[in-house]
Amino acid sequence: MQEHKRDETEPGDDALTARQRWCVENKAGLDALNKYIEQNGLFTDEDAFNVL
Repeated sequence: MQEHKRDETEPGDDALTARQRWCVENKAGLDALNKYIEQNGLFTDEDAFNVL
């Protein structure tokens, strides 16, 4: 019987590890963005920017 070789596009342990690594590497930036949004809102917030 031939062994199934996982295609790089299929999810697997490596993909999960890459996602986890990305989250760790970008946590500070994501936290800073979330804090900015909490304090200032988003550009599309009608009440704050009157864009709509």
